[in-house]
Amino acid sequence: MADEMVTCIVCENKYKTNFPACPRCGSKNAHFKKRTSGGKIVYVAILVVGFSVALAYLAFIGPSLKFSSPQPAALVPDHVSNLTAVGRSGDQNYIISFHIVDRYGQDVPADGTARLLITDEQNTALYDKTFPVSQADFVQHASGFGVGVIWNVPTSSVKAGSGVGTADVEFTTSSGTRLSSQSTDIAVPQITVPSASPTPSGP
Repeated sequence: MADEMVTCIVCENKYKTNFPACPRCGSKNAHFKKRTSGGKIVYVAILVVGFSVALAYLAFIGPSLKFSSPQPAALVPDHVSNLTAVGRSGDQNYIISFHIVDRYGQDVPADGTARLLITDEQNTALYDKTFPVSQADFVQHASGFGVGVIWNVPTSSVKAGSGVGTADVEFTTSSGTRLSSQSTDIAVPQITVPSASPTPSGP
C-alpha cells in the first residue's frame, strides 16, 4: 500500500503522515489526507456535501422567510411652539397660530383638541373656547415657517378687560398628552369707564 501524504492547510506544505505536525510551520491537526493514487480530497467532499445540504435547507424554508425594511420612528408631539396672537381691538379678528413639534423641533401635525384662553392683567377670562383639531388643519404658513394651526377669533367675541392680555393654548393629543404654551402682551378690548358728570355748583 502506497504511503499517504498530507497537505498542510496553513502553508500548503506536503509531508508524510509519519510527521506529527507540519515540518514547515508546526501546525497540528491542520491538514487533510490525500491518497497518492489520486483519490478525491476528503475535506473537499465534505464541503460539497455540506454546501448541498445548506442549499436544500434554504430552498425548504425560503418561502417562509419575510424580510422587511426598517420603518422610520414615528414623530411624537412634545410641545406647543411659535404661539402667536396678532390683533387689536379695532381689528375684525385676532389671528392665533401655533405649531406642534417633537423634541427636536420638527413639526408634527397631530389630532386632538386645542383650548384657547385669553385673559387680561387682572387674570380675568376674556375668551375661553375648546375646538377639535385634525392633522388636516395644519397648513403651511405664508411666510414658509413650517406648518401649524391658524385660527381666526372674532374680536367681537373677546370681552373687554384692563391692560394687556395673555393668550394660553393647551393642546391635548388623541392619546391624552397635554401640551401648552403662552403668549403675552396681547392688545385686548378695554373696559370703558364713563366719565363723571360735573357736580352742579350751589347757588
